[in-house]
Amino acid sequence: MKKKLIIHFFGFSGAGKTTYSKRIYNSIKKRYKKKVYLLDGDDFRKKTIIQRKLDKLKNPFSSKSRVFVSKLKTTFIKKKLSKYDIVLFNSISHSKKVRQYFRKNLKNYIEVFINSNFNLAYKRKLKQIKNFNQKDTCKISLFKKNIIGKDIKFDFSKTWDIKIDNNKANHINKNIKIIKNLINQKINERF
Repeated sequence: MKKKLIIHFFGFSGAGKTTYSKRIYNSIKKRYKKKVYLLDGDDFRKKTIIQRKLDKLKNPFSSKSRVFVSKLKTTFIKKKLSKYDIVLFNSISHSKKVRQYFRKNLKNYIEVFINSNFNLAYKRKLKQIKNFNQKDTCKISLFKKNIIGKDIKFDFSKTWDIKIDNNKANHINKNIKIIKNLINQKINERF
């Protein structure tokens, strides 16, 4: 059986998880002859079945809901591993409990913490939401009431394998290089 690899990018909303995971995804696809899948946390939440389950909850962005989504995500990732060699995914994963759950239930798991100043990340996320859909004031309102780092505590307990500080936009290429080198090293160890 081929070895599989799972790479998880986590951090504040707006920290740069999607940006980094997409760039690393493209890099891995070019460099290795492996089947690679990228699961974006926001896209995962939008999936119909998950959304129906979340709609039954009082607050779909609460800490409890986020733990629930993490468990669904783990099941989804395990299914994807039957078709793919490497799965990359991103999520806020604000609690140590959630990250430990991933580590316990996903084999060959690498965790990348995208560390960012809360205020900077929050401004990035608001700008992203506003640019995405000017009319979606409901989404902005929900986001402003369930902020990880403000309304819901972000647990900074060390669980990660790789930590990247993403506080300056001009460091993205340098950070991508660091992540690529470390992930390439992990891939070479496993394949």
